[in-house]
Amino acid sequence: MVSYASNLLGEHNFKIICIDQSGCKLLFPESELRRFLTPKLLSLYEKVKQAKEIEMAGLNGLEECPHCEFKVVIDNPSERLFRCQNEECGAVTCRECKRPVRLFLHRLWSWLMKGHS
Repeated sequence: MVSYASNLLGEHNFKIICIDQSGCKLLFPESELRRFLTPKLLSLYEKVKQAKEIEMAGLNGLEECPHCEFKVVIDNPSERLFRCQNEECGAVTCRECKRPVRLFLHRLWSWLMKGHS
């Protein structure tokens, strides 16, 4: 059962259904998943499920950090920078090119130095 769940989660599918040969298609309740999944698989299950739910919500202005899985809605279209609030990441990147700010600022400085203002 753990191998079956691991394969599904590896395919980014959090819908772990009954594997009885009778053709049952019911989803395993989360309470049962918590009983038999390893802590690592349970964490993966929660991440995959959350990612799919966010994707299905179709949120306008949803941005994802190019360095980790952190997502946030940015309502201001003129905001140029993405500031990751994941404590383990904390990256600040250009929303357009997805590069770290230091590269973005370097490109801007180079552009300005070429006589553009």
